[in-house]
Amino acid sequence: MVLYQQTLRKATRVEGIGLHTGKKVKLDFFPAPPSSGIHFISNHLNQKAKFKAAVDHITKTNLSTSLGIGDTAQVHTVEHLLSALFGLGIDNLTIQLDDLEVPILDGSALPFVKLLLEAGTVRQNRKKPVLKILRKITVEENGKSIAVLPLDRLANGKPPFSGTKISYFIDFKNPLIAQQNYTIDLSRESFIQEIAPARTFGFLNEVEALQKKGLIQGGSLDNAVVIGHRGILNKEGLRFSNEFVRHKILDLIGDFSLLGYAIQGHIVARCAGHALHAKLMEKILEEKDASELVEDSPLPLSSPTSVSPGMTASSIA
Repeated sequence: MVLYQQTLRKATRVEGIGLHTGKKVKLDFFPAPPSSGIHFISNHLNQKAKFKAAVDHITKTNLSTSLGIGDTAQVHTVEHLLSALFGLGIDNLTIQLDDLEVPILDGSALPFVKLLLEAGTVRQNRKKPVLKILRKITVEENGKSIAVLPLDRLANGKPPFSGTKISYFIDFKNPLIAQQNYTIDLSRESFIQEIAPARTFGFLNEVEALQKKGLIQGGSLDNAVVIGHRGILNKEGLRFSNEFVRHKILDLIGDFSLLGYAIQGHIVARCAGHALHAKLMEKILEEKDASELVEDSPLPLSSPTSVSPGMTASSIA
């Protein structure tokens, strides 16, 4: 099955507050032509700047991913939105915002998924390019690591999976998280059901220090899982028993969308984060002999026919 690029069927808007700035922001989404990619337009302080969501426009990776050009044109905390776009297979879009940070909403990608499903997607007349991994590439730093490998040719006698496989392992001293790992064969359906609802998280004893640094000014129990001394402070509890590692996969998907291609390979991360994600993407682009660009790939990400008929914005919990 050849997959084609997609954009939104119609323009749409979302409003919310930034996790770190605490400021209200409006985000407008507009359909874009084939092979144009994802572009941000920042209208902060009436200084309009447009730039592509791409690896070479990453400016910061501390606690979140920021994109921009220079010091004035910046958009912060893009990973949840980009994860939703990639998970739904939306390749071409223009995103305009009136401040510096993408709204955090509920701390997951699910509100973005619902909004985008309501707007609808349309297939475009260009094939979706895929980056096929030919050999292992690894980045290691301070006991943390992330790698991408070619997919196994055989999987327990079953036809080999031909898309993006992600395995993530985390290890926290806090016993409420401890060690968690999760592996997913990424598809539109698996992203919506298994990854998109997973929220960002933080520790109560770190909140005050981060706020003194000007961070998480908009953080609350409405947009993050907060871990206290005795347990989870959110009344509704966790959405998954391993919500923490699932959110790490959500972040990784958003970051890796900046490559501009879906990966046909297996990404394996151990206690990684935004900075290591960025370093591996840079290495993938540098080591050109380690991958090849293909267009006729059966990558099961975003064909309009790959989603069950009942999967709509209203059917997602």
